[in-house]
Amino acid sequence: MNLDLRDTRPPIPRGLLAEAPPELDVATAPELDTKGRFGITPARSFAQHPGTTSLEGVPFPGRRIHPEPRHDAVVPFEARQSSRSSARPNGLSRSARVRALEFMERHIGDNVSLDDIARAACVSRSHFTRLFRVSMGASPMYHLLRMRIERAKTLLAQNDQSICSIALSLGFFDQSHFSRTFRRMTGMSPSEFARMS
Repeated sequence: MNLDLRDTRPPIPRGLLAEAPPELDVATAPELDTKGRFGITPARSFAQHPGTTSLEGVPFPGRRIHPEPRHDAVVPFEARQSSRSSARPNGLSRSARVRALEFMERHIGDNVSLDDIARAACVSRSHFTRLFRVSMGASPMYHLLRMRIERAKTLLAQNDQSICSIALSLGFFDQSHFSRTFRRMTGMSPSEFARMS
């Protein structure tokens, strides 16, 4: 039991509880008539007072002991976290996300910066990086790199361009840079991918 909720007063003897006057019995007389007995009219009876606790049908003033909450009434930690996370921003708005992705698609082979993409989405740079990561699961520049690799896969499958020309058209410095990045993200070299396609 929680020590803060314990009543530190000595317990009421059983003999006194059994001999309690009928006006203290909440079940038979919820309204106490103490004027005739004590000569005063209380503002509230013990039964109506918010600071009373009932022990075997006899109310007595003191600290109210709250029962332990039921197990199914306790809100799990995950549910509290999800309700807090719903107050967090959900990322970029749909229109800002579409503007950013369309800009990346149009300039997939160009030397674009984070400022250029944020400006196209009409969002400040500091907010854009955070909101884009929430929306897409990656930073804007890493997402652009993934888009370039996906475009490279399409071009390699067509087999009508050399690996060097594909690398330069997608904004890589040279064929070596393109091959290293392609292998890191796909697990195979561009030439291996072209042979499998």
